[in-house]
This record gives sequence, C-alpha cells and structure tokens, in this order.
Amino acid sequence: EYMEDWSKAFYYDETSPSCLRWRIKPSQHVDMGGVAGYLKSGGYYVVGFNREKYLCHRVIWELFNEEIGERLQIDHINGLRTDNRILNLRLVTNHQNNQNQKMQSTNTSGVTGVSLDSRNNQWKAKWCSRDGKQKNKSFSINKYGYDSAFKLACDFRIKMILELNLEGSDYTVRHGI
Repeated sequence: EYMEDWSKAFYYDETSPSCLRWRIKPSQHVDMGGVAGYLKSGGYYVVGFNREKYLCHRVIWELFNEEIGERLQIDHINGLRTDNRILNLRLVTNHQNNQNQKMQSTNTSGVTGVSLDSRNNQWKAKWCSRDGKQKNKSFSINKYGYDSAFKLACDFRIKMILELNLEGSDYTVRHGI
C-alpha cells in the first residue's frame, strides 16, 4: 500500500539503523526523532504505522521518488538487506532483481548458472535471454573430459552474461557470488 506522503510520519537519516526516524510521536514508548522500524527475521527492516507493517526500504524509496509501481521491486544493490541507504536502493523488475542475486544455496558446482547433468554426462551453462527465456548450452564430459567440460561451461556462461550486459541487461558484479 502506498501512502500519499510518507514525509508526514518519517524522515530519512542514515544514522538510524533502518535509515528512518519518526517525524511524529507514534506511541507513548517512542519519541519524535526515534528510530523507526525493527529488524525482522528475514533480514529486512519493517516499520509499523497505522496498524500496518511496511518494509523500510520501500518507504525510503517512496520518500525520495515516486510510488513503486505494480510488478516492481526495490533491490539492495550491494545485497545487504539491512543497508537501506538511498544510494543502495534501485527500482527494478523481478527479472532485474534476479540479476543481482547471490549464488543459490542449492548450487553444487560453485558457479552460478553452471550445473552437472549426470544423466547425460555433461556440464550445462544456463542463462536467461533479454526476453526472459531460459537458455542453455551443454558440454559433453565424454568429448572434453570432466574438468575441460566444466571450464567450457563456466567460460561460456561468463561470455553470455557479458554479451547480455552489452545489450542492456543488468547483471551486477555481485551476481552469483
């Protein structure tokens, strides 16, 4: 939910852990100028206001910019969910947000977008094209050997990400790290 003017309740302050402080006195336990928000178990700061809970990074974005449109997200550029400095926030689509994602915990190859296809005895390089379609290229272990096929898959994935960025994609330097 979007509030017309967040600045009536909050102001931005990087000395606050959430980067928000109260412009009003929200309760008898919190003073004006007090830290607004608390850290939730998912790693994001949340603030309660008018019996609703709001993600602090979204409030901060709207304090500086416009309403966050439908299907848009706020990405923490450096990957730190607690770093709500405005310079660390950007408005993105889900696809763009995924291009700034750390390596998945289920990754077993150690390289984002590269996986072992043991049924077909090959290493696969996977990426997403600019139109959102999943793409992949396989490198046969029988033909190249285990280590060489893995290196070819890794190198090919890097090549595809670099080409996509030259075409305007938003893969960041921390993608997959």
